[in-house]
Amino acid sequence: MKRTEFLETIRGHESAHFRRKMKVMYLSIDQEPQTKTISIEDARHFRNIVSNQMKRANRRAFKADVVMEIGFFSTSEVPLPVQTLVKNYLDLLHKEMPEADKYRQLAFVDDSQIKLLMANHYTDSHKAKIYIKLYRFSYFLKDAEYAQNILRNEFSDKNYNLNDDFQIDERRRLHNEPSLSELIRDFNELKSSQPNQHVILPLVHENIIRMQIFDAYVKQNDFRLERLLEYFQTLFRQNRPYSEDERFQSLFRITRDYMFIGLDFIPMGGAPVRSGESKIFRGHLRTQLKQFVQQHEYLFPLLSPVGLTIICIPPAYNAPDADNLARQIVSSFDEICRPPLTHTSLPGVSTHRTKKIRFSTPSYQIIYLPRNDGDPADGKIMVLLNKGYLNGNGLWTKISNLIDKWEDHTRFRLF
Repeated sequence: MKRTEFLETIRGHESAHFRRKMKVMYLSIDQEPQTKTISIEDARHFRNIVSNQMKRANRRAFKADVVMEIGFFSTSEVPLPVQTLVKNYLDLLHKEMPEADKYRQLAFVDDSQIKLLMANHYTDSHKAKIYIKLYRFSYFLKDAEYAQNILRNEFSDKNYNLNDDFQIDERRRLHNEPSLSELIRDFNELKSSQPNQHVILPLVHENIIRMQIFDAYVKQNDFRLERLLEYFQTLFRQNRPYSEDERFQSLFRITRDYMFIGLDFIPMGGAPVRSGESKIFRGHLRTQLKQFVQQHEYLFPLLSPVGLTIICIPPAYNAPDADNLARQIVSSFDEICRPPLTHTSLPGVSTHRTKKIRFSTPSYQIIYLPRNDGDPADGKIMVLLNKGYLNGNGLWTKISNLIDKWEDHTRFRLF
């Protein structure tokens, strides 16, 4: 069997994925997360550790587009907003700091290279740490195509029994959970009932029902992996020959627009691309978020930590950097929607909110989708609410988990 033929088999895809997986760059720095007020000594310490770890791994700064995950583990009683931390540490990873050291382009060249960014801020940690993962975007696309092949059973030696067993196991869900509409009905009944009335409810406390509603809401609006993969298919190797095919592009546009249907996105309009538009953009963000709160009063006040998925179809020119765009969106969300940094108190349970930062989004991911000829000139931005932290529910994590489960499933079933 030729090598090109082998790579189209189940084992061939597994072998190629293993080689790519070895290219992920991991960085771990024991340091309390800080903002731009970070001292020169602490900045130098952070950059020295990053440089030393990269040298030991025989790695250099990424020159091409990347995907990135960054986690902040804070021991401070007054933890800082995640969007502010991300902005600071991305600068430390690539900008020159002649006052601190002689490093240039430390981990990557410019933050415009980041096409997928996931950030998590863990408070009440026992040990302060900053954790970073970096991966070439081209490798990420190959992993995404591999994941799509798994879901569609597109291998040269496809095995229907093997794939059917895997799909049944993947799609197994818990049954008999109350639906979102049932929980909203119960919530409205509880609010309208008088103290002397006896309304039969599956849940008897308003705060508990609110949390149940939020859980059901994010489950109903889960941006499933199958949907996300559809948006990247024009970049997949097997579809490149059709990149100039007008019929393929038309079909892709229809498919992509269809995949947005049924999800309760918060529409944020286009990105600020011209001078002076940032202020207008922030005003638009606040307006859209206020409308969202009014239309979803059953979700507010939020009682659980919220993660945000930001979907961005970039503008035709002057595309904003991921961290700058996320900083504006997350800051506006914190201002209007006031999400708790940790779970709020329920009856008999003390609160864990911090003294100063009472409301803050602990997690977000921002995803840049490929543009299509018919997309608006200033792009399109949409936001979806998720539950809590995205370390186990982000796009990169979903793809990696699916591949790992598939390879575990096939390991002892193929001979």
